[in-house]
Amino acid sequence: MKDSTIDDLKLRLEAINQDLEVLNMEKKAILSLIAIHEGKPLNSNSSRPKRKISVSSSSISSKVIDAIIELVNIKGQPVTNKEILEYIEQKNISLGNTIDKATSLAAILSAEVRKRDGNERLLKVSRGIFDIKR
Repeated sequence: MKDSTIDDLKLRLEAINQDLEVLNMEKKAILSLIAIHEGKPLNSNSSRPKRKISVSSSSISSKVIDAIIELVNIKGQPVTNKEILEYIEQKNISLGNTIDKATSLAAILSAEVRKRDGNERLLKVSRGIFDIKR
């Protein structure tokens, strides 16, 4: 083979490797989205450090936020509103005297992620999905 043909093949191989790297990154992102949707732990976050939580909280909001942090640590990934409500109910944590628990939870979460004093403990990842602030 001619040297120019070999050089062309090497360039093509390099381009293919770059395309493969991009496809692998896209694959990881898609797998992460599917895992979040299905409530499964993300493989890449299985070894992330766990945040210590204080059990001394007394307000309803603090107890709910503590439970959410605990749930995120257990699952090893961001959690959905549905998962939060199920976990709070399982732990017998009250959302107060309310008819619509989802609305009460939304208010608590909204207040937490809107804090501007640096003391917020949760981040809104996307609509209805929350994670621990790192």
